[in-house]
Order: sequence, then C-alpha cells, then structure tokens
Amino acid sequence: MIANRAARTALLALALAVLPASAGAAPPSAHAPGPPLRTPAHALKPADGYYDDSFTLDAGGQHLTVIRTDGTQSSTIEIVDLSTGQIARALGLGQSDQIPDRVELLPDGKNVLLVVRDAGTDKAWAAIVDPAGRLVAKTPVATAFARTEIPAADAQGAPEPALVGLEKRGGGRAAIGTTAETGYTVSAYRLANLAPLGKPHSYRVGAGNDLKGTDISVVGFFDGYARILGQRAGAYDKGQDFRRPSRMVVFDALTGKVASEKEIDDIYAWTRTTKLRAENANRTAFAQVTAEHDGIEIIDPAGNKLPVTTAVPFRLYDPTSLRDQEGPEANTLYFSIAVDPVNPDAIARQKTDTPMLDLYSFDLGSRKARHRVRILLTRPVLWKAGAGKLCVLKRFKSFPRGGDELDVYDLP
Repeated sequence: MIANRAARTALLALALAVLPASAGAAPPSAHAPGPPLRTPAHALKPADGYYDDSFTLDAGGQHLTVIRTDGTQSSTIEIVDLSTGQIARALGLGQSDQIPDRVELLPDGKNVLLVVRDAGTDKAWAAIVDPAGRLVAKTPVATAFARTEIPAADAQGAPEPALVGLEKRGGGRAAIGTTAETGYTVSAYRLANLAPLGKPHSYRVGAGNDLKGTDISVVGFFDGYARILGQRAGAYDKGQDFRRPSRMVVFDALTGKVASEKEIDDIYAWTRTTKLRAENANRTAFAQVTAEHDGIEIIDPAGNKLPVTTAVPFRLYDPTSLRDQEGPEANTLYFSIAVDPVNPDAIARQKTDTPMLDLYSFDLGSRKARHRVRILLTRPVLWKAGAGKLCVLKRFKSFPRGGDELDVYDLP
C-alpha cells in the first residue's frame, strides 16, 4: 500500500526531528534523478490584469492565443508570436460577464474563434472576432462545442475544418446515461465563417442508452461530437446455435448513418473503455494509474492497457497529479505527472526533492512513450501541448481561474 502525501510528509518531518542540531532546522532540497530541468523559451507576463484559463496553440506551433482580463471590466485577446515571445496583435473585447471556453487563432491567421459560456444558463455559443475586435459571425447556443474535420466528398480532397455544436435536452452537460430519455441535436459549422454545414440532426437516447429508431446502444460522442460510438447485439448463427459477439458501431452524427461496424474482439477491453468514455465526453484514449498504483498505463481506443516506461521510477511521482491531453496530433496522447517532494527516496535520505513536472507523449501507433520535458513546479499549473511546444499557465492558488505567467517551452 502506498502512503498518501500527507502521511509521507509527516513521516519526513518525524525523520528530520531526530537529526542532530547541526543538521539545521529546514531540510535542503535535491533534484530527483532523471532528465534535467528545462528553462522556458519565453516567460510571458500580462501588462495588467491576468491570463484566463483559455489559451490555445495554433496547428503550426507559431502562435499562442490567450485572453488577458481584469475579471470584471475588460478582456483582450492577445496573439503571441512564439518565435519572439512578443504580442503580434491584440483584440479588445470590452466588458463581458461570459466565461471563455475556447479561444483560437483561425487558419487564416487573422480572425479568432471564441467560444464563451453564460454563467447563469450554462449555455455556450461560438463567435468569430475579426482583427478589429468585431464579432462578424455567431452560432446559436448549445450545450457544448468541439473541433472536428469533415471528410471531403472527393476522396482526394482535403477535409473541412469544422466546429460542432451539441445541444442536449435533459440530464447533465453533454453526458450519456441518465434515468430518462434525452434529446441531442448535432450541428456542424464551417470553421472559417461559422456558416452551417448541412442540416442539424436530432437524436433521442433512452434511459437504457438505446438510440431510438435503431438497435444501437449508445456509449458516447467522440471526434468533436461528430460521431457516436455504440454497440449492437451480434446476429444469431442458426447453424452453430449461438449468438455472434456484439458489434462495435460508429454512427456519423452529422449524416445520421452508420460509418463503420465490426465485431468486438475483446469484450473486457471494450467494457473498460466504454466506462471511461461515459465519464469523459469526446475522448477516445486515456492515461491512468494502474490498479496496483505501481505505474502508468494508456487505455487506447480499442480498450487495450498499454504500459508506460517512465523516465524515473514511478515511486518518485505523486499518482494524484496525473493529467492528460488527447492530440492535437493524430494518434498522440500527452500526459504529465509531478515528482513528489516527499517520495520514499526523499524520506530515506531525509531531504525533500524539488517539485518538478514531467511531460510525456505517447504514440498510439507504435505504443511507445517519450519523455519530452521536465519543468520546475512552484504552484498549480494548467498546460497545453502540441506542434513542438508546451505552454504552461502558472495559476493563482486562491482563485478558481487564471494566472499571472505563461511559460512557453520548446519540446525536443
């Protein structure tokens, strides 16, 4: 059994209490073994106010888009050139009491996508803000929005970047599995101008998660709410007098048609993954601590448990600090975990370790993990990774949102 952090802290304090007086009242810190600490390429600080939790890297890792606000009177979208660390452009939003869900520089390099949520109704809507700070397009309200790409009609054509809105009627936010029938409406919008892409499609999911009008049992939405993962019973084989294994069904929520279907190879893996997907909307792969609390494993889209080899022994980490991010690169999962300053080795040598955060990427194709960077951890953080960059918001300890520094690291 692994002692919790409070217990380990108490144990270290007890060990230090028996040191001779010449050892000093406060224990020195030491670096845990492993990769060296990296310093940020840029340490961004707001001119005034603070940075909100909403910030996004562009697909090329060239720009960081972030909201700077004073919390009550005004907000500004800042687009930072990551080659210099300087603000390339600022778009004033004025006073607003909405909560930002997402802010993103669009592929045209000029306009910005902004998704906000009303604190009173908990409804969200998306808007496009032009370089002058004007709202030039806006969607109807929805429960949630997410990014996806819609395949081109021509197999040789490029996919269409899109934003998908999911409106739910009944139950909690964008969740599957309630005690009553739930309605969902899925709407797609062209990312460049928020023009509708086709007609909205509505679905009803029963209390037993059955998709009304079909024989599909719904697991959850994924791929930016553009697809529904489901299960249907296998066909009865009269010749062999048995029922075939259940089938995995991918249902295209934007067309109302089944996109693919196949027999489930490993029912145990399938059951494991469906539970995780029900708890985490719009996700397909996950990082988690093993049941034995002796390591990290990746749950891939098929439900397989893939062990991870970490850069240092797992006992040096705080298991409760594990965080993950799916994408933005295809078949990639990022995850971070913090070195515990009072890990068992620190207790044994009676010297606390320096608080540090290790970031890894996991390739779902090769099933291999790669340590990317180790950074100093002095307070709670929120991070985004992708396109060879890691952006880390140093959050306030006593406020629910925001922080006063954004550090940008180059990922090897």
